[in-house]
Amino acid sequence: MKPKQPKLPHNLCTAFMQWMLNGGHIGKVNKVAVVLKKGTNVAKIYCDGNNQPFYEMNEYCATRYELFLKQWFVQGVQFIQGLTTRANQVIQQRLLKTHSANYQKFMA
Repeated sequence: MKPKQPKLPHNLCTAFMQWMLNGGHIGKVNKVAVVLKKGTNVAKIYCDGNNQPFYEMNEYCATRYELFLKQWFVQGVQFIQGLTTRANQVIQQRLLKTHSANYQKFMA
């Protein structure tokens, strides 16, 4: 019997996706999933745009998630905090960049 795939808890999504991006994956969002690609490997976190307590993943993503959990176990809670902080910084930078570009267009 095949073991059951792990599910990604909502509260770890930000840290896990930042960890994947740090590892060289490129992310995109479509109607049914967050897709993270690196070379020929494709990780999918299935979501429909609504917050859920847990998210299904494909097999490659589940394998990466298991490595993420092992790293968390070794490094402790500061591992998750650091990833979450970095993700929030990236979001803030992108918002400021977008806001600045929109303001410059408005003023032109």
